[in-house]
Amino acid sequence: MRKLLLASLMVAVLAFGVAAVTTDDATSVFNVGNNEIAVLDVSGTAGNLLLVEPATGGDAPAAVSDDTTYLQYTVVVISAATKKITAQITTGSLPTGTLLKATTAPAGSQGTLQENISVTTGDAAEVLTAISSCATGVDGTDGAKVTWTLSANTVAEMVSTEAASITITYILTDS
Repeated sequence: MRKLLLASLMVAVLAFGVAAVTTDDATSVFNVGNNEIAVLDVSGTAGNLLLVEPATGGDAPAAVSDDTTYLQYTVVVISAATKKITAQITTGSLPTGTLLKATTAPAGSQGTLQENISVTTGDAAEVLTAISSCATGVDGTDGAKVTWTLSANTVAEMVSTEAASITITYILTDS
């Protein structure tokens, strides 16, 4: 009986001892990193750019501006690379004798200021350059402010009844 009790006790100790040291684990493996990102949106409402009479006879019609457009973008670039934003007229054309220019003012270090860039039909003009990794924000006045200015280029070619509706297309691309 004593041997049976001792044997039972040994089995119990071994069983509990083995259970106490038994462990298990599992792992998860993730590939992590940053992909190159280039996302662009436009906020604001485009206004009317209609040339007005000059203050003094003999002067060219006064230029008009609209500064309600903001370019909002998220960019992640590879080391030392930058992006740029171009603009061009993709639908319609400017009235004869007029010129359309853009000036962009990026917030902080989210690109390089570009001033008085002529924007035409079919030719992409660089309106914002040297954009490194950033996110401009999404509120109405976050991002790069764009001021559009319409001016008389050649008054002798202008026609008073000529009006146009144009579409400006912005493209975020590699520099």
